[in-house]
Amino acid sequence: MFEKLTTPEEIFSFKLGAALAMEQTNLEMLADLEEHANRPELKEQFAHHADETRQQISNLEKCSELLQQNLEQEQHTLDEAKTASEKVANAGIRVSA
Repeated sequence: MFEKLTTPEEIFSFKLGAALAMEQTNLEMLADLEEHANRPELKEQFAHHADETRQQISNLEKCSELLQQNLEQEQHTLDEAKTASEKVANAGIRVSA
């Protein structure tokens, strides 16, 4: 049912996604609370909190994008290293450690 998270990056990405989903749910609730609040000061506080939540969502989305870019760059580097290693092996060159 659940994927197995095996690397720190996978765990971080999962937790980041969970935080983003939570903030989006909070934003929806804040809109409902603001709409149904009877006192102007409550409406104002809910609106302010919603603004802060939108900023937090933006921050989490940026983190997610940066994480994805880093993972793609790491994969590209690994692919290049594998290709270079295969070329060395195919050329019959022995590399000792």
